[in-house]
Amino acid sequence: MVAVMAADRMPVGAMVARQAAVLHLPEHRTLMTKFRSKTRLVARLVDALGNLLFRGHFCSCQKSAFEISLPAYLPVPSLASVKSSIPMTSNGKLTLDFIKQQAEEEQLMPTNFKQVKLTKKFLLPHARELQDDMLRLRLQFDREFDQAEHPKKGEYPKGYCYEITKGVKELLEHELQAPKTLGIGALRDFCLNGGIAKRVWGNLRHEYFQNAFQFGDLYVDVSNDTVTITKPKVEILPLAKARFYSISDYDAYAGLAEKYWKGNIYPNRLLPELAVMFPIFFVSADGKLEAHANYQTILYRNMQLDFALAERFLTKGRFQDRVLPENHAKRLISEFGGLEMPVSNDDLKRHFATARQSELRLDAVRCQLLLDQARAI
Repeated sequence: MVAVMAADRMPVGAMVARQAAVLHLPEHRTLMTKFRSKTRLVARLVDALGNLLFRGHFCSCQKSAFEISLPAYLPVPSLASVKSSIPMTSNGKLTLDFIKQQAEEEQLMPTNFKQVKLTKKFLLPHARELQDDMLRLRLQFDREFDQAEHPKKGEYPKGYCYEITKGVKELLEHELQAPKTLGIGALRDFCLNGGIAKRVWGNLRHEYFQNAFQFGDLYVDVSNDTVTITKPKVEILPLAKARFYSISDYDAYAGLAEKYWKGNIYPNRLLPELAVMFPIFFVSADGKLEAHANYQTILYRNMQLDFALAERFLTKGRFQDRVLPENHAKRLISEFGGLEMPVSNDDLKRHFATARQSELRLDAVRCQLLLDQARAI
């Protein structure tokens, strides 16, 4: 989780110097490179978990392990610096601190009086300029985006909310180092005084999965036209009016997935070893089967809670009694060694108990094997 500096107790000069130490400076990159060479296995898992399982239309709101690198951030600004700060050995072990960090990285942060006050002081007086700057960055990304690099996706921008948000984030990070406009300058001042500025993902108006930004008490969406292309490219609203919600369990995810992707959700009761990390089967409108762990946020949250979220979804959730269609069940049986009969709740609980006793969540090698199997489905 992003930590915000106690700006009201630190001189501006010292604060800027401290922030510079956690930005993407050349010396920092060198250290990260050395560290990565010793943790390739874990890096492979982290990258894979960041991309998760989503292919084709699922990439429309694909999650990533990237985070905005704004001046108010302590050392969790990006996937690269997350790797460089993982307190673990090179034996392929994850840590609880790292799992927690990933689980909270893209969660919407509750706004308190301080964030509301900072938003009013620094951002609202320059709301028009900030809107113009975010639109300018979006248009710059549009010009530079090469759709040929995404041959499996449809016509841009529909379905590209992840790519757009990530791309604008990178442009924004660059401009924040030396602001040249009122809007970007206001955002930098906001951050240096303790304002929250981060990328978030969640449930937008109970209709969409969406990637966006949180600037204090503001919801900032630079991919507002990726579902309905006639909408404005950029939308900035008070969080209270945006109706943007965190997703904290598999039932909430599953309900929105069915509505958004027009498919059907089923509990994974045929591959119980896989189910502890990937409890959901999703059958798309065109009949394709996908194994789901949700996006990064819930995947790591499930690991953080030692797979309690997956167990609850499978044994107590509102989708628990659904039965996977026969054609998909036969494929899982023949190609992946699935069970011929759905496993009972008691047997499922034994699989979860085994996963906990063996500390599966901390074992990068075994997690990678499960991820590879899920992606193969």
